[in-house]
Amino acid sequence: MYNILIADDDNAIAEMLKEYLLQKRPSNTYNVEITNSGDSTVARISTGGLDFLILDGRMPPGPKGSDIAIMVRQSGNNVPIALFTGNPNDYTDLKEKVSLCEVFAKPAEYEKLLEYVDRILLTKQINPKN
Repeated sequence: MYNILIADDDNAIAEMLKEYLLQKRPSNTYNVEITNSGDSTVARISTGGLDFLILDGRMPPGPKGSDIAIMVRQSGNNVPIALFTGNPNDYTDLKEKVSLCEVFAKPAEYEKLLEYVDRILLTKQINPKN
């Protein structure tokens, strides 16, 4: 089972994404947790044991998702990261700064996000350029 953290200040969107991930895959595939602020996300990441991060681009209070992605990489953590945001064009430069990071538009790109999660975790085909 893979541990996924969804970090989004909009709990309704986070819950919807969690349900989408869990409904599309067998129950023993993914364990999905949710945090609702930048501060709680940083605290959860620091405890370890995560296989994938799905971060909202802007997430008050505390650091926003893009800043968390950079902090994670600077700490030496190579956990795969996807940014799920209402403003994907604001983060085009993030892929260059943070390896293994893909940016998806919410709420429209649930299926693309799931395909990315599957590709990274289930097939271990890590290629953020595709």
